[in-house]
Amino acid sequence: MDILSRNRCKMLKILARREKRTSELVSDLGISKTAVSRHITRLKEDGLITKDDGRFRLTGKGKLLERGNSKKRLSLWKGIRTSGRRTTQNRYRNP
Repeated sequence: MDILSRNRCKMLKILARREKRTSELVSDLGISKTAVSRHITRLKEDGLITKDDGRFRLTGKGKLLERGNSKKRLSLWKGIRTSGRRTTQNRYRNP
């Protein structure tokens, strides 16, 4: 698992406890606002988080991923990471 997905996992755990604003996630994760925004975009695209009244929260799918047992969680995470996206390995290959 790369560092980006580790930060997304941390973000899911934080959001499982309570809804947060972007600035709170920046503070909690100790990474830049740009990096948090990138992670938010990815998690929103994957249907794991949503934004209401300026705060981010887990969706039902996000809760399932965050709460599932480790084997189920890994399976869901791998499925999300590869669904409809170019992976790191094939991102730089010629079409």
